[in-house]
Amino acid sequence: EMDVQTSKDGVLHLMHDNSIDRTTDGSGRGTDLLWEEMDNLKLINDDGSLTEYEIPLFSEILSWAKGKTILFIDIKREVPYEQVLDEIAEAGAEAYCVVITYSIGAAKKIHRLNPDVLLSISARNQEEWEKFKESGIPFRKMVAFTGTRRSDDSLFEDIHAKGVCAIMGTMG
Repeated sequence: EMDVQTSKDGVLHLMHDNSIDRTTDGSGRGTDLLWEEMDNLKLINDDGSLTEYEIPLFSEILSWAKGKTILFIDIKREVPYEQVLDEIAEAGAEAYCVVITYSIGAAKKIHRLNPDVLLSISARNQEEWEKFKESGIPFRKMVAFTGTRRSDDSLFEDIHAKGVCAIMGTMG
């Protein structure tokens, strides 16, 4: 799972926090900085040690991941879906990218913009799952995120009956 952000000049990169203070040797909000100001910053480990690594570009990760892993992509609020989907399409990465959505509206929009991309949809309970079943999004394009606590077995049975994989989070 990775968070995609944009710099002030629209360069897509990976960064979890809105600020670069905690994770790099720079400071400020990523959306307020030009990529040129962020390009050579070094990442900081969890223990606070400076590393040799720089902030990765989204395009670099898409290229690196081909044939190696599945990427779950969390698009930060300021980032246009279209820009992320364009880079996924340019890289031919639809087969190994799953775009995380937080609402049925977002899922429908992303599916409309690129019907080839897989979607992580929130199905933490039967009510949420029912909305996605009625959304018109093909089941083969869904991965059902069922939350961070185990849901009732009947939810998993219903999700699996549609051929959809279910995933859980491990936070907490």
